[in-house]
Amino acid sequence: MDNSKQLELLSKLLNTEDNRSDNELQLELKKYIEENLLPLLRKSSLPGISKYKQILDQLFADLEFANDYPELMSHKNIGIISWTEKKASASYLRGAFDSAVLDALLKPSAVPVVLSATTNDEPRIAAINTGVSNELTLDEYNDSEKLEHSEIDVTNFIDTYKIKAQDVKVTVTFFPAAARLDKAIVKKLLAFQDEIIILVDDTSADQSKLFKERLALVKRLAEQAQVYVLANNDENSCPWEIGNVKFVSPKDQPEFLTTIFKQKQACQTAFVQPTIDYLFSDLFTNYDVSIQKDNERLHGIGLDLIRVGNSSVLKAKRKELSDRVAKLENEQADFEEGYQKLRELAEKVDDTNYFAELFNRYGLDADEQRMLLRRFSLDRQVELSKKEIEKLQQKFKEAEDTNADFKNCYQAMLTLAREVNDSKLSSTKRRQAIYTNLWNSLKKDNTNNETIDLIDQLKADNDPNALVFELMVDKINDWVLSPAKLNKLLEYPDTELVRKAKIILASELSLTKAQCNELAAKLDKVETGAEYYYLSYQFEGEVAIDYLKEAFKLGEKRATDELLKLARNSADETLLRYLSQRQVPAASYQLGKAKESSDSGKAENYYRIAASWGDTLAIYKLLEMEFDKIWHEDEVEIVKVNFGPLYLKQYSTKKVLSEKPIKADGQTIDNIINLCDYLLNLDTKRGLSSSRISYIMGYAYLLKNDQRRALKYFEKSRQAAAYYYRGKIYMNNEGAVSQDLNLAKKYFTQAMNKGYSLAEVGLEQVYDSIRQEDKKRAELEDAMESDTGYAAEHHVVDKGCFITTATCMSLNKGDDCEELMAMRRYRDMSTVKNPLIAELVREYYRIAPVIVKRIDARPEKAQIYQQLWDKYISKTYTCIKREDYDNATKLYVSMVADLSEEYGVRLRKEAVKNIRLIKG
Repeated sequence: MDNSKQLELLSKLLNTEDNRSDNELQLELKKYIEENLLPLLRKSSLPGISKYKQILDQLFADLEFANDYPELMSHKNIGIISWTEKKASASYLRGAFDSAVLDALLKPSAVPVVLSATTNDEPRIAAINTGVSNELTLDEYNDSEKLEHSEIDVTNFIDTYKIKAQDVKVTVTFFPAAARLDKAIVKKLLAFQDEIIILVDDTSADQSKLFKERLALVKRLAEQAQVYVLANNDENSCPWEIGNVKFVSPKDQPEFLTTIFKQKQACQTAFVQPTIDYLFSDLFTNYDVSIQKDNERLHGIGLDLIRVGNSSVLKAKRKELSDRVAKLENEQADFEEGYQKLRELAEKVDDTNYFAELFNRYGLDADEQRMLLRRFSLDRQVELSKKEIEKLQQKFKEAEDTNADFKNCYQAMLTLAREVNDSKLSSTKRRQAIYTNLWNSLKKDNTNNETIDLIDQLKADNDPNALVFELMVDKINDWVLSPAKLNKLLEYPDTELVRKAKIILASELSLTKAQCNELAAKLDKVETGAEYYYLSYQFEGEVAIDYLKEAFKLGEKRATDELLKLARNSADETLLRYLSQRQVPAASYQLGKAKESSDSGKAENYYRIAASWGDTLAIYKLLEMEFDKIWHEDEVEIVKVNFGPLYLKQYSTKKVLSEKPIKADGQTIDNIINLCDYLLNLDTKRGLSSSRISYIMGYAYLLKNDQRRALKYFEKSRQAAAYYYRGKIYMNNEGAVSQDLNLAKKYFTQAMNKGYSLAEVGLEQVYDSIRQEDKKRAELEDAMESDTGYAAEHHVVDKGCFITTATCMSLNKGDDCEELMAMRRYRDMSTVKNPLIAELVREYYRIAPVIVKRIDARPEKAQIYQQLWDKYISKTYTCIKREDYDNATKLYVSMVADLSEEYGVRLRKEAVKNIRLIKG
């Protein structure tokens, strides 16, 4: 893959949000959730409400995936997995695809190819040419491990082609031999397949690790879809014939693929409405449980009031619970209303209700359907053993088989579960199980409502370890931890649970690293990243690194930093490569730096890997590398000038040659601009030079002949070269920036003072131009003092005539019309009497030809001159005839000021100041 294509892909990765798109129904669904459901969730008083936000986040992620691959959503999806050599794959597929399609499928790529059927009369593969630009080869894939990082939009690399066919209800996804089937994006594609065809060389059983891994994958795939195995042998196929797996004999293969696509019917892949149903099913169950608990407490307080008589404390508690029940009931009613609207929108997004056939088959109405869905969360409402859950599921299956009433079955199951739960609460074994379940949830920062309920049970039983779990929940929620509780925890006996909790709460308990190391060394079982991290300090060398690696795998940032520190200080690159292969961008960046002097190609590759994971320093390095390939300086030669036939004297002078031809294409320049823009808009620019990036961006715009934007970014740079190019822009009088020799001189001088040698050449050119301009101005002033000096403005200026002359000529009034002559006489008189106007006239001589040149370039120039005549010149002439010279001056000065602004011709600061004085 060439560098420009790599950079183009990188630009896409950095701007993935710009490529997102939702259809109107999805936008409507999103909007309703954001405006109606999320506010209800935020205000809800139900414990553990945050998990429903996580469910919605996952739903939106699934919708984005559906947008990336719309052809998967309403088609019969057939996946083809190749575990064969390219030649063998070609022989299998030749009967189903023509040569053009085969070429696309069998290219050396490591990512899937999606083939979607269409009836449109278009090329056999519509995207065959444009798709190649996104090809990711196996070597590039293995180098960068791009598919391992969730922030990378891998869909940019997966080709989607259209093939013409009669049946438009089929989509084929081809997974090449090099594809990594264990990656998240590939797993998602596999999950959508209704039927899967696997191409293998030989089905003979062996004991190799690869065979066992593939056989295990086939078993998993067979759980979700019908699987066909195509091989080149008839014998020994038994290991592959597992459940939903069928072996296709070689003699049947020629017809198999050509007929299987024609037999498929469209199916619907619905996931939005089932997700909404599950979310509300679980939500309403939790509301029912909470309301029921509070009502039981209310009943108990009522009995206490009867026994003890009037009690302000009990009355206040009763009022608090009563208000809470009312609030929960009102919230549940609000959610009920939102649920109905969301269900309608979800059905539209899914096009059809995937579960409708299942529910309708049992004759269930909407409420009963929701009751059925609640059953799916039953095993999370109570802590049951595997055997007890299987017993409940068997009862449910018996109810299904006998068409029993689902609602009654659910209530019976719930009652049984509660009885089992209550019977086990007091046992030591049960309490230990609660500790284990709470620890397993909280070490993953999971604070759902079940977790809170279990902690409440421990508190109700006066279990001292309830305080441990309360502190962990407070830390997860970023709440302020109670100093009294923290001090109490420090006094707890040294148990396994307390040691683990202290390591997690180390900063809040103000524990030293040595204390944490000691705690970790006493653990019977090491589980969390923090535990592995502190334990590593008990060892040295490779053993310590192994513990740090375990902490790193569990996401412990301190372990990552420590490994990076060790890797940087090591002469061996093994540890850096280990981290680089596991998506640590700083490691890839360090490998790039290490390779810069010895192997620039490898260095660039490592920088690209780090950049694809968002490392800003690596992106900056790549920017410099790309810029270095297109950047050039003006060449300078020393010209020796000899005088006389005897060459008695030689004078040396510098001369700027023509610039080198620019080989950079427009796409490369645009990519450089995109990367500059990305870096300049970062909130944190540590390690970056904004001055340098601005200079590169200005230079890129200069190559696009956009002098105005180039100047904008050069002005933000303090680099010597930026001052040099600012001088060139003001000197050259090109594009939308008018010539200003004084500014050119200023910036060339600044560049020269910063040691930029080429600025000396530019400065000589500017002085040359200034001398010529001074000479012309002197000739003009001499002509103005003579009686016959009115022709000065024609023979002095070499870029065109002045504004009044051009206007009169456009209106066919002639060069010696009365209006023009009157204004010339007034000009001569004013310059003699008023030095201020004389200075403005000189400025006018400089800018007027440029303005005329730009007006003449417009197709509507005749109308522009007519407007100038009507608005300014005729009125100025009238004022002169009335001897109203003040207003005549103001009118003409206003015209020049307005035109200079409109046509981008910059006035000198002194001229702007004088114009303000005249206008008053």
